[in-house]
Amino acid sequence: MKIYVTSCDKRVGYARKAKEMLKDSPHEYFFVYGKGNTNKIEPYIEFDFEESYENLAEKTFCLVEHHLKNFGDEKLLKMDDDNFLDVKKVGRYETAPEDYIGHFHNYQLHDWYDQYFHWYKVENPEYKRPKKTFELDFAEGGVFILSRKACEKIVKDGREFFKNTPETYLGEDVRVAMSLNDPSIVKKDIKISTGLGYEITEDFIAIHPVHMHLFGKLMAANTNEEKAEILKKYNFMNENIHRAEFFKKLKPTIS
Repeated sequence: MKIYVTSCDKRVGYARKAKEMLKDSPHEYFFVYGKGNTNKIEPYIEFDFEESYENLAEKTFCLVEHHLKNFGDEKLLKMDDDNFLDVKKVGRYETAPEDYIGHFHNYQLHDWYDQYFHWYKVENPEYKRPKKTFELDFAEGGVFILSRKACEKIVKDGREFFKNTPETYLGEDVRVAMSLNDPSIVKKDIKISTGLGYEITEDFIAIHPVHMHLFGKLMAANTNEEKAEILKKYNFMNENIHRAEFFKKLKPTIS
C-alpha cells in the first residue's frame, strides 16, 4: 500500500506533523502538491495545476493516475494532512478484497457537508455553492482506500471529470464517489476514520480532523481508550457541540 498526503503551503505545520507521524510507517508515503508551493515536505510529488482548494478534486485525480502508472498492483490510501493515521493498523486493509473502502455518508442527507466542511474553504468568489440535486454515498475524504480496479475507473473517467468550475464545484470525495458509482466497484462502508460524535472502534485507522497539537499525544497513546480520552479532553467527541459550531471554531486552523 502507498500513502498519499494532500497538502499545501498554508498547511505546512500540519504536513510537518504528518511527516513525524509517518516516519516509522512500513508503507511508502508521498506528500502531494500543485504548483506554487515553496514549503514542500519530502518526499513529495508535484503536479501541473495551480494549488487551490477548488482544485483538490483534480489533485486527487492526479495522485490516483500517478499511483496507477507506478504502483498499480498496490492499494492506494489517500489522506488529508490534518489526519491522525495509526500507521500500525493500515496494513490490515492491504489485502482487503473491496475496491473502495471508507467511512461513507449520504451526500443528499449530509446537511453540514458543503456548508461547513467544504464550502467555507472555497476562496474564489466566482464559485457557486453546490445544490444537492442527487443522492450519492461517498467515503469521506479524510482517508479512503482504493484498489487497482477503482483507480482504473477513475483514470478512465479522465482528468476533465475531476476539474471543478464555478458552476460545478464539488469536494474531491464526492467526485471520487461519482466516478466509482458503478456496480462493478465493490464498496465497504466501515469506520476506518472517526470524527466528531463517533466512537473509536477496532476498525478505525484514522482520526480526522485533528488539531496539530494533538498529534504527539495520539502517537504516544497505546490503546483506543487512551486515544478516546485525549479527544474527550479536547472536547473533540462532545456531542453537545453542534457540528456547525465545531467547524466554525476550527476555521482559523484548517484551510
